[in-house]
Amino acid sequence: MIQAPKTFIQRLKYVGPSVIVVGSVVGSGELVLTSLLGAAAGFAFPLVGDI
Repeated sequence: MIQAPKTFIQRLKYVGPSVIVVGSVVGSGELVLTSLLGAAAGFAFPLVGDI
């Protein structure tokens, strides 16, 4: 049976790669979505939330 990680560095070895993958997926999707939304709705869309 594999022992559970006890130190912060040992835990980071398990969590680290998943954080990098999640960060890259969220970052790229956000970049594409905001540019498409800005092109489709123009500058009027952000002002709707302020009214």
